[in-house]
Amino acid sequence: MKTSSKTFIFLLVLSGCILFSSAPGHAQTETGELFEKALYMEEVKGELQQAIDLYLKILKLNPSDRQVAAKSLVHLGMCYEKMGQQQAREMYSDVIDRYPQQTDEVAFAKERLSYLNAHAANLQKLAEQHLKKGNELFSQWEYELAIEEYRKAMELNPNSLLASNAKYCIGQSWFRAGKHDLALETFQKLMEENPE
Repeated sequence: MKTSSKTFIFLLVLSGCILFSSAPGHAQTETGELFEKALYMEEVKGELQQAIDLYLKILKLNPSDRQVAAKSLVHLGMCYEKMGQQQAREMYSDVIDRYPQQTDEVAFAKERLSYLNAHAANLQKLAEQHLKKGNELFSQWEYELAIEEYRKAMELNPNSLLASNAKYCIGQSWFRAGKHDLALETFQKLMEENPE
């Protein structure tokens, strides 16, 4: 993460603590304590699922507080991003779409979305290169080497059409290599994952 992102996260945490500690009322006190606990779980303990649960609770307790909601969504996005999950994009998009007046949070969400999109595009490109290399090896009857390339493509871009195509190519490679049991097993898994 770039220095500007780290600085923003520090400022976001600091402003969240100030916001919650200075706000009157029991609900705000409870929210502030929950937010501090969530930050502790996220940044100190690394217990991301527990932090997520706390941020979701904060959102539920404060449905009309736009500043609290935007900060919580940003931190949810950060937790999901650290876990490598697609929900990060959803959280950042929610901040941008639903809370445009929260300029700091929106700017941060846009920066992270831009990074995630560029990273995903790079992974897609690398996966396509492995698929192409696998196809070249397949056409040269180098079936086991082709399978290695198809597997790399699947690892780089799982849960995608490209991954399904690579898995199909693996099945075809096993079949052409005379390993019919492995081919059948691969095709059955592919059908289970894609019943349509």
